[in-house]
Amino acid sequence: MRYRLLAAFIAVSIAAGCADEPVVPELEPADAPSNGFQEQTVPDDLFSATGEIELMFYDQRPAEEGPRQPTFKVSTPSTTIVEGGRVAFEDAHAVIFGRDETETRLQAAYGEFDQQSREASLSGGVTLETGTMQAKLEDVIWRNEDRIARSENPVVIVDLESRLEAASFTFRPEDESLYLTNMTGSVVLEAEDAKPADIQASEADMPAFTRMTITNAPEVHMLGGRFESITGGVVLRLEADDPEAEPLELRAEEARFVYGGGSLPSQVDLRGAVEVTGPPGAIRSERATMELADRRFVFESNVRGVSPPVEEFRAERLTYMPGLIRLDGSVYVSSPQGTVNADNAELKPEQDTMVFTGNVDMTSPDGRIRSDQAEVDENRAVFTGNVRGAMADIKEFRASRIIHSMETGDAELFNLQVRDMDLGQPDGDESEGPISLRRMTIERAPRVVLERGRVERITGGVDFVFSGDAPGSEPMHIQSEEARFIYTNGEARNLPNEVRLIGGVTVDGALGRIRSGEAQLSPGDRRFVFTRSVRGSTPEIRHFEADELTYAADRIYLNGNVAVEHTEGDIRADQAELDTTTQHMVFTGNVRGSMPQVQGLTAERLRFDPTTETVELDQAKIDRFGEAAPQVVELSEADVQDWGELLDRMQEQAESDVPNPGNRLISLLPSPIQEGLERRPRGTRPDEATQHVILDELNRILRRRDLYDEDAWEGVVPDPSTAELVARDPLDLSDAEVAQRNHGLLRAAYPDLVASHDENG
Repeated sequence: MRYRLLAAFIAVSIAAGCADEPVVPELEPADAPSNGFQEQTVPDDLFSATGEIELMFYDQRPAEEGPRQPTFKVSTPSTTIVEGGRVAFEDAHAVIFGRDETETRLQAAYGEFDQQSREASLSGGVTLETGTMQAKLEDVIWRNEDRIARSENPVVIVDLESRLEAASFTFRPEDESLYLTNMTGSVVLEAEDAKPADIQASEADMPAFTRMTITNAPEVHMLGGRFESITGGVVLRLEADDPEAEPLELRAEEARFVYGGGSLPSQVDLRGAVEVTGPPGAIRSERATMELADRRFVFESNVRGVSPPVEEFRAERLTYMPGLIRLDGSVYVSSPQGTVNADNAELKPEQDTMVFTGNVDMTSPDGRIRSDQAEVDENRAVFTGNVRGAMADIKEFRASRIIHSMETGDAELFNLQVRDMDLGQPDGDESEGPISLRRMTIERAPRVVLERGRVERITGGVDFVFSGDAPGSEPMHIQSEEARFIYTNGEARNLPNEVRLIGGVTVDGALGRIRSGEAQLSPGDRRFVFTRSVRGSTPEIRHFEADELTYAADRIYLNGNVAVEHTEGDIRADQAELDTTTQHMVFTGNVRGSMPQVQGLTAERLRFDPTTETVELDQAKIDRFGEAAPQVVELSEADVQDWGELLDRMQEQAESDVPNPGNRLISLLPSPIQEGLERRPRGTRPDEATQHVILDELNRILRRRDLYDEDAWEGVVPDPSTAELVARDPLDLSDAEVAQRNHGLLRAAYPDLVASHDENG
């Protein structure tokens, strides 16, 4: 919708005010009536007279002071008394007296004066003059009892260059009211009156309207030479001097004009089926008010219209002010780019921008977006506040802000969260392996770039989950500082050929927990390569480190400075390979480490078969046998002083976004136990069976070399022996030392709830 259409309405009101004091052109004299004076035979008992004669009617109402005042006077050089006592005259000059001694003058060829009925009639080319207005009529009847002048025959009214025609005429001099029926004609907008219209025309890129044509006005009321109201259905057309400029047409059932003291109306009220059409489009409503002094125009009740490029708009109220157009109440706007619903909308013409507020709902071929506010121009739409919706194959998302290109459909999304995004993997393309990548859920994405309906990159910290429908497949939780999605197949499918993760990469899922500086995921062939300081754990490997990790099909490959802490021992090598199906492990190149009952092992190749618990060595050397591993101290029920308080505190910490011990510990618990803790009422003590389950899981966690996280334990001060173990390389710690370190970290995090081994003997 464009603001130019509304600006033109100023001309409507100006035009209406310029018909104040019409002037009338000369008409051809009417033929003398068939019963005229020249043809009448005067009875013997009647008489005629010549010379200047005045005939007068007086106000029949009791006078408050002094004598009664005349209401009508006719002067004539020739009179004749005709049958019935009526006085016939010709070449008449009449005066109608109004209030405050105002006079309306008439001229006519013939007339009659009837004292008995208190009526006077004028005919034969009647001319009525008041101010600059002239009216030409076929006849006029003055009814003194009603104090009105009336004609049921056509009338022509002219004021300077304005010309009006009507089917009937009624004039009441007492308040200078003029009533016309079925009026048509045109009103010229004088230069001094047209200035506001010129201003609006310039602002709105509209032509300067110089004439108002009235094509339909069934009932017109003028007061003091100014339009008061038009009822019964009004049609006005504004025209410019430029013959190529299209007119602006105004329709309504009723128009009323309000004046603030000048000759021009200060306000025009339109009622009933209001319709304004012109080159910019059309506006329809049930009511409209044009406040000319403030140049403010208000359309109310069922407002609707068309204004290219807007195909349709609707609202309960439309307000125009210089530089601003506002829509209020159930706003609907439709354009080739889509549709928008909102509580309110404002159009800022200078910026060519529309701002929608309150329950904004935009639908386009690219999807649906809802928000608290949206700012739309020809190039883009910006959504802010509680942004949510669906775009392309993203079934559901939430964001704090979206910048959407109206031309290309590309978008930037901020603080995005996505549920169940279809990556376009064909049905039946799921492997039998534990990893499936049919859908992606984005839990955290500060800035996301979408191009051609596909996610191109995520920056500022990424947290998303890949999942699928294959039986036995597990979701893969991925975190990194940045993610880039590469599409090289040229198709519209949303499954990327490659996902590149950059900075602080963490992957949790069927592979276990893996950390690295960078990673490349190839969803199509399910190949994942982790590089730069790779470390982590798998269900079979408590902890590992390497320069590079590659997962492909049913194999995990570790390359460069490999260090593995397995349930059967700690091994270092140049390369390692794990068969995820058979759990067979093969280490090659500079193999060294320790195993139960074996210390100081070196070899060129080591193969471990967990099903037969056999180890094969090539070119091996062993320093010593039979040395038992130190005893690992575990947490006992007696070490926990208050189970209910410990679980409450861990859960409260887990709800924080800031890394902390409780967050870290609960994240390592199995999902069923995490869900059970969420359902547990706060402040309650778990039963003994639940305590045993949680205790077993905590002891499992306390054996993990990767439990310690610097961010999670920031601000926690352990005892000196624990701090010494924390400072050492986890791979250099024995199992007993790992358990001792982790137990000390747990006690340091909850010193009033977890006792030391010494305290419990």
